[in-house]
Amino acid sequence: LVVAMLLDTDAPVRARQVASAVERFGADATASIERYATILAGLPPGWRLPLIDLSMPALRLLAPEQRDAMLKLAHALIEADGRVTLPEFLLYSLLKRRLAPARAPNGPGRVMRLDDMNMEATQVMSLIACVRLPGEPQRAFDAGKSVLLAAGPLVPQKDLELSWVSMAFDRLANLAPLQKPQLIKACIAIAFVDGSSEWRAVSCLRTLCAALDCPIPPQVESQS
Repeated sequence: LVVAMLLDTDAPVRARQVASAVERFGADATASIERYATILAGLPPGWRLPLIDLSMPALRLLAPEQRDAMLKLAHALIEADGRVTLPEFLLYSLLKRRLAPARAPNGPGRVMRLDDMNMEATQVMSLIACVRLPGEPQRAFDAGKSVLLAAGPLVPQKDLELSWVSMAFDRLANLAPLQKPQLIKACIAIAFVDGSSEWRAVSCLRTLCAALDCPIPPQVESQS
């Protein structure tokens, strides 16, 4: 299922991706991968991350070395066409966080507050704003900033780098537990700026919740 989600529509790229999967799982995997790809093609794109979450009880049964191999393969499939799309980035970020070994509670000196992570919070909020309202991201961002006053100015889409957002996810995981809900509330305000949302913004929220190891808010589950 994971492999099928990452297959490209370009035939040569797809052939290389399937070859990589066959190298890992054997020739018998091709039929299963294509069957799942056919099913996925008929589903709304916003269902992909919820499907990954539903698959986690099985994926977590993998031995640590198998999990590492799964993440390595997913990364290779994403890199097959030389670019990383937002859906690919979110799917890989979700996999990486959900399959990571359980983290120890924040120890002395590691508990962080949002005041210490303005830049990271601003990166994530800006990504969701640019995804939710590409034509007027400032309006979406302002809805979140009204909840999290400490956030910096909006980062324009042209200046957003997914690698920076990935690092922001990793650092925000070290927030003190009581600080995390405030950031999630700010991002919900952005994603639901007009009272509803769309799959890309909701997918960003789902990935943020995974990064913070927080429950998925009811609004996100309902929209998914």
